[in-house]
Amino acid sequence: MKTQVKKAKKPNNEAVTIGSRLKAIRKNAGLTMVELRDKTGIAQSTISSYEQNKIVPNAKAILALAKALNVDFKHILGDSVEPNFISDKDLLEKYHILPNSLKILVTQIFELTDAWMKIDNLVNQGKTKLLNDSKMKLSSI
Repeated sequence: MKTQVKKAKKPNNEAVTIGSRLKAIRKNAGLTMVELRDKTGIAQSTISSYEQNKIVPNAKAILALAKALNVDFKHILGDSVEPNFISDKDLLEKYHILPNSLKILVTQIFELTDAWMKIDNLVNQGKTKLLNDSKMKLSSI
């Protein structure tokens, strides 16, 4: 008599991940992955990997996605930072036991990073304009 081996069912994981939040926010905004790619410059395959929880977006990507989706980056991250976002499990455990005042500092670091990216973008736009203006002047000589 043959014994049938049943495949174990995958556990019903109701945990909300960065990927599932990102997908829900994108769909709620009425955007396709291609449209989100065009707004962020992040490859469509990378966005897909984020949404499928194959990879976790870094801080720069989270800020770009939040800007493109017109949401606060904390909305993508949710109420807690997941183990995949902070790769060192010990660091995550230490984060969870921090007083709220120190958790606020983590948020401020993200906000400062966002401000720095905006300043950097403006500087790069200025450099591009200056370069283009110089090329125009040289071509008219």
